[in-house]
Amino acid sequence: MEVAYSHAQNQRLLKQRNLLLLAASALAVLAAILLLIGFSRDREPVPQRAALSQARA
Repeated sequence: MEVAYSHAQNQRLLKQRNLLLLAASALAVLAAILLLIGFSRDREPVPQRAALSQARA
């Protein structure tokens, strides 16, 4: 009986570990995609205060 309980406990632990690995992998892929999108975007220049004050003068 102890062997069956031990086997069932090990199976639950294995399932939890696999689900954790799947979740961590999905988060890593999502983070990589978001980083690629962030770095590939065109950036618009932000006007500086000095440039704005010279334009007004």
